[in-house]
Amino acid sequence: MSIGGVQSLKLMIASNTCFLRSLNMVQTSIQLPQNFSMEVDSAIQNDQFTRAYKTTVLPQIHEQLISLIELLLMPNKEMGRVVDILQALYECSVREFPKVKRSMAQLRQEGLAPLNPSTDAGLLFENAIQLPDAEDAFFYRQLRRLHTLLSSRDSMHNVPKNIEARRRIAFFSNSLFMNMPRAPQVEKTMAFSVLTPYYDEEVLYGKEMLRSPNEDGVSTLFYLQKIYEDEWENFMERMHREGMRDDNEIWNTKARNLRLWASYRGQTLSQIDIRQGSQEIASLGSQKQNGSLNGLGSGMPNSQNLNRASSTVSLLFKGHEFGSAMMKFTYVVACQMYGFHKGKGDPRAEEILYLMKNNEALRVAYVDEIYLGREEVEYYSVLVKYDQQLKKEVEIYRIKLPGTLKLGEGKPENQNHAIIFTRGDAVQTIDMNQDNYFEEALKMRNLLEEFKTTYGIRKPTILGVRENIFTGSVSSLARFMSAQEMSFVTLGQRVLANPLKVRMHYGHPDVFDRFWFLTRGGISKASRVINISEDIYAGIQLHVAWGQRDTS
Repeated sequence: MSIGGVQSLKLMIASNTCFLRSLNMVQTSIQLPQNFSMEVDSAIQNDQFTRAYKTTVLPQIHEQLISLIELLLMPNKEMGRVVDILQALYECSVREFPKVKRSMAQLRQEGLAPLNPSTDAGLLFENAIQLPDAEDAFFYRQLRRLHTLLSSRDSMHNVPKNIEARRRIAFFSNSLFMNMPRAPQVEKTMAFSVLTPYYDEEVLYGKEMLRSPNEDGVSTLFYLQKIYEDEWENFMERMHREGMRDDNEIWNTKARNLRLWASYRGQTLSQIDIRQGSQEIASLGSQKQNGSLNGLGSGMPNSQNLNRASSTVSLLFKGHEFGSAMMKFTYVVACQMYGFHKGKGDPRAEEILYLMKNNEALRVAYVDEIYLGREEVEYYSVLVKYDQQLKKEVEIYRIKLPGTLKLGEGKPENQNHAIIFTRGDAVQTIDMNQDNYFEEALKMRNLLEEFKTTYGIRKPTILGVRENIFTGSVSSLARFMSAQEMSFVTLGQRVLANPLKVRMHYGHPDVFDRFWFLTRGGISKASRVINISEDIYAGIQLHVAWGQRDTS
């Protein structure tokens, strides 16, 4: 029996035992459910439940309990039927449920039968119970709660029809049973940053891009509607609930929502909304839970608004838990061409600014080129954010570079110039073709605790994390590449890491010890030709410098 099934069984038996004890039975009968519960608990604790009891009898016991509770909730209670159901429940539980049959003498000795043999002739519970008064509100409230507990069941029809939703639920549920460190309070957790390289890709799909057909006569929106058919239906239902009367209004009043819906399902920079929102909400929810348990949130203003676009309150007035989450998490996007896009009025610059408005923890790092003369150019690494009070983009850091940035491969150069703007003890690298889920963000505090655990003789400096390519459903080729990534980056690399200890490939979405790599040349090597794959440099550097790796 699974762990969840055992816990549910223990909860059901404990609840029913308390319920039966509350029926004011005489002393000879009240001990029966209590002794039976103790016997079942002992079998569960000793991992002998399936050997000692027939699990096929559980549905009969469940049915009898529901019948008994429904009878007690009726205005006119028939005592004869109550006694009959209790007797049937006793026969199922004591005589049919155990695999080994016991004699009446053994049942009396174990407290599962009356000690007085004269009671065997009639019904065991006849003239032995007294129902609580109809005015006993507490009893009947608990009775209704128990009925809800027993009658609420997960139907197969309630399983999400969306394949991705089912995959996420199954993966998250199974991952909860693995060995992982206990998550600390948000205030005590390790601060970390997420780094995503961006060069010249789309930030947000435009209306014309969604409408325009390709050489095959298929538009991007039509293609996404067919791939994510059920998600499109849910989206349209939500838009109608928010005031849209006609489907054609989707291109006018709900154009921004449409563009976001399509962009979230493509390899665009707007995926940051999902990643950033997952991390922030997970941190806020954890902080609120910890605060309620430890008194951290007492007397603090609760003016949270998780929709950052409509939030106009400064950080100081958003509550203690929001400030703690913001201090622990930063998202840095290495938009190498952001300054160039701003200079020529490219719409992508406006869309990046929109993302910064939506996400207060988002920072954008870019290379600024200042022309002083005909041939004289100065290069700066710049970090900017959107100030919610000033309602404009503000510059945080500006670092002068000795020359042009792009000396080697583009992506490693982009990462290396932006990693100095990350903060905290750890940095996670995520590509634009990778997604982040709210339920996985909840486990981020557990993952960061791995840095404090000693493996062998050292604590880890890289945590290898499973990679999921969400664009694998776009085409058969993308599905093949996604499967190849699962085979090479996840399954094969785990074997190389443990027990072989020779894993070299580290990239996305792995988590790095930020200070260790900042003092050893960064996480990427930008040399042309000899370092085509920037992901392998971190593993080689770790191996040469005697670091410690861990695959979580």
